[in-house]
Amino acid sequence: MDSVLLAREVNAKSIIEEKTFSNSLILGPAMITVIERIDIRGCTWETPAGLSLNDLLLEVPEGRKLIGVVGLRNVEFEDCVFRNVGVIGPKQAIDFFKTGISGTDVSVSS
Repeated sequence: MDSVLLAREVNAKSIIEEKTFSNSLILGPAMITVIERIDIRGCTWETPAGLSLNDLLLEVPEGRKLIGVVGLRNVEFEDCVFRNVGVIGPKQAIDFFKTGISGTDVSVSS
């Protein structure tokens, strides 16, 4: 399994675009948000002791501008493990992640 530090994958605008990650350990610390279509299939989300999967998710109002967040545009994750990575976004995106994280598959388009 390859290790991927998310901070090293972003462009000058803090966005990861047009990439596929397969069988990778996805490392934070990072908060990710969906800019445009992402697919997450067969992945695992690790949480520190005492925290739940819901602690990975932070809902913000629609249209809120975010600084210091990794944006995802047309990115796929397959059979990856996310470690120290949370998700921030509007209610619709967070709801998709809640369903997907508990069932492992997430597909979000905005």
